[in-house]
Parts: sequence; C-alpha cells; structure tokens
Amino acid sequence: LDLRRTGLGSGFQHGRPAHPDADGQGCRPLCQALPRTRSLNQTILLVRAYRCLRLALLIICGAVVALTLFRICGDRRRLLLKQTWSAAILDALGIELEADLTHAVPGALLVANHISWVDIFVINAALPSAFVSKEEVRRWPVIGWLAAKNDTVFLRRGSRGHARIINEQIADILGQGKHVAVFPEGTT
Repeated sequence: LDLRRTGLGSGFQHGRPAHPDADGQGCRPLCQALPRTRSLNQTILLVRAYRCLRLALLIICGAVVALTLFRICGDRRRLLLKQTWSAAILDALGIELEADLTHAVPGALLVANHISWVDIFVINAALPSAFVSKEEVRRWPVIGWLAAKNDTVFLRRGSRGHARIINEQIADILGQGKHVAVFPEGTT
C-alpha cells in the first residue's frame, strides 16, 4: 500500500505533519525547474480538497445506510454494503486495492499489523469482516457508532472474564462463516 500516491502526503500514514518536500510528488524541485508550475500546487490542493469532501460525504452516506438499511437487510446484503462503502472510501482517497484472496475461506480469522485507520477499509473492501477493537472506540463520536453498527466486537482490556465472553462472540461469528479481523498490536 503506497500512501504517497494518494496525494495526501507522507504524514497521512502516521497522522503527523509531513515535511513540505515530502509529499511524494516532488513538487518543489519540479516547480523550481519548470516555469509556470504554480498551477501544479493549486491542482494538488484542489485534488486534496476534492478527496476530503468526497470522504466526508461517504462517511455521512455510510451513517445513513447504517441507520436505515442495516436494520432491514440480511447479513449478506450488509456485508456487500460494507464492502462497497469501504471500496468507495479507498477510491476517494486515491488508493488502489489489489488483493489475492484465493486462500481466503469462509469464517477466517484475519490477523494484521495495524498501521493506520485506512487498514480497516482495506480489509473490509477485500473481505468484509467484523473487527475486534478496544472498548474506548465505542465512545468516539460518529466513528464509535459506525463501528458498533458494523459488527465490531469491543474488548475491555485487562479483564480476563470479559476476554472469555469476547472469545465466545468471535467463535460464534466465525462459526457463521463470517470473517473476523484482529490487530494484535493495535493501539487505536
């Protein structure tokens, strides 16, 4: 996954400001070398603004779908809606997904390294999954509500009794042939 090609800058992955020359596009040297390239910087800003607007609209659409359609449609339709929505978010960010899913079997436990918030959408676009998340995420505005509506299993850290309950929930989801994704090193 090459986040530099998204035009969102190298700091996008880790959520910290990037150095102005580290946007992955090499704009500053290009602007110095070529006359009249100020419009290139303006174009990049317009692309970023367009992507942010599209992302905001997709989050709103996702909330509306979760609020209305998730109540009335079956599991297969919900998984398809989640997969389509996640793919649209990746498209809005300019991320192209190539996944080899030949070894994926129904009811697989997906274990991945958590690098950024985009990971959730990448996994859902490839194989719609229930996620295991820390309990605190449930209290995050909008995101926590969306996570709860999207089959997230919330884990209360430090509680062995709660971990047993969560293990039973995960086993039940896997037993239904659905995928469960876990980020063992995740902190968000």
